[in-house]
Amino acid sequence: MPKLDSLDVTRRPSASNRPRIVIVTTSDLDEYVHAALRGTASGFFLKDASPAMQVEA
Repeated sequence: MPKLDSLDVTRRPSASNRPRIVIVTTSDLDEYVHAALRGTASGFFLKDASPAMQVEA
């Protein structure tokens, strides 16, 4: 994303028609997870998560 990162997107005001956001990343830092979930992210998983975890998310 050239102008925003995923955490910036989760900090945007939410609208009733806004899709749910699931963060997919290589970063496993607790601070990153907490920041995403404090925003509007509905979920968070690492890129190496199993296919079942990805479908569940």
